[in-house]
Amino acid sequence: MRPYRKLNRSRGAGTRRKPDRRGSILPMAAAMLVVVFAFAAFTVDFGVITVAKGQMQNAADASAHAAMLELTDALAPGYAASQSTAAANARERAVEMVGRFRTADVNSTIADANRDVRLGRRSFDESSGLWVNEWGVQPILFGTAVADGVCCILTSRKSRSLLRERHCKLVNLQSRRSVDL
Repeated sequence: MRPYRKLNRSRGAGTRRKPDRRGSILPMAAAMLVVVFAFAAFTVDFGVITVAKGQMQNAADASAHAAMLELTDALAPGYAASQSTAAANARERAVEMVGRFRTADVNSTIADANRDVRLGRRSFDESSGLWVNEWGVQPILFGTAVADGVCCILTSRKSRSLLRERHCKLVNLQSRRSVDL
C-alpha cells in the first residue's frame, strides 16, 4: 500500500487522473465523413442539374434563332410562299434544332411545334408607352421557342440483397428564348 500512496503524492495533492481519451476521434471522424459525402452528393446533383439547364437553354436559343432565320428567308424579295407557310416552316425548323441537342446524359430534348413555338409581332401601345406582344397575328416579326427536357440523376439505394441499385431520379427542365427579327 505504501508505493501507491507515494505515487499519489508525487502527482500533487487534490489532482485527479485524466480520463483515457485514446480512440475518441474515430467516431467523430466517421460522423464527419458521412456529412462530407452527403455534401458531395448534393454538389454533384446540383452540378448536373445546372449543366442540364445550360444545355436546355442552348437548345431553346438555337431553335428560336433557327425559326427566326427561316422567317427572315420568307421576307426576302421573290419569296412566293404565304406567311402561314413561312410560319409552318419556322416551326418545323425550331423543332428540328431542339431535337439536335442533348440534356445531361440522354438525348431527351423535345419541342412541340404547336405548343412550344409561338410566332407573332410586337406593336407599340401609345397609351401605355410599352411594346405589346401579339401572338398569332401577321406579319410575323417575333418568336419564342421553348425546349423541354428530362435530366436523369443517378441515385443509389440499398436493396434487400444489400447490393446497391442505381435508380434514375428524373428532373423536368424547361428553357425559353424569344427572338425578334
